[in-house]
Amino acid sequence: MDNIAKGFTSNIFPLDESGGTAAECIRTKKPFFFTDINPAAIQNQANRRMVEFFNIKSILNLPIIINDKSIGIFVLTSHSEFIYLNEKDIDTINRFVIQIAGAIKNSKLYAEIAQKSLELEKANQELESISELTRQVNSTLDFEIISKKVIDYLKISFGFEGYSLGLVTADEKFYKVEILEYPDIISVIDVPLADTLFPLEAGNSRAADCILEKKPFFFTDIDL
Repeated sequence: MDNIAKGFTSNIFPLDESGGTAAECIRTKKPFFFTDINPAAIQNQANRRMVEFFNIKSILNLPIIINDKSIGIFVLTSHSEFIYLNEKDIDTINRFVIQIAGAIKNSKLYAEIAQKSLELEKANQELESISELTRQVNSTLDFEIISKKVIDYLKISFGFEGYSLGLVTADEKFYKVEILEYPDIISVIDVPLADTLFPLEAGNSRAADCILEKKPFFFTDIDL
């Protein structure tokens, strides 16, 4: 039974009528209690399958409500004998569910605070890295040193592996690749990019468009 129950925990159930009484409990924010259950008399397929699969004799569905919003359901079931509850019993049980809702709210709040703290810490670390990079760049006028520091930072921070630097020619009709670096797994021996002039014409290439439109272009999941 434990293995079967674990299988259900990974399923996603609809919150419309096809989701059965559990979905209705969440939508209406109302408890539902059934006992002396006869599977043959159940019309809703989801309800009937659940009862038959787990041999449920009695079931109590209670909505989990946080800030007047139903965020889930707490279900109690009996499988060996029928259980009989009155409204007072259900109200008493529901008080425990309210405590569970409070615990969930607190855990969510804690998780949100923890996440924001991590994001703030990461932002501070990135700011410190950028500040240090800026300091190093401002401390030298050597282009190679500056470019290497910038590229190293971008590689570590974002995972890029290759880069190139292209500059527009004096007549502003072409651009030329001045620096090109790819990882060792890429062979560019037969592609003399560094010695080629590329026309600055709209639509000729994304590189040309980037220069002409003064806009960044980013592509991923590229299908060749």
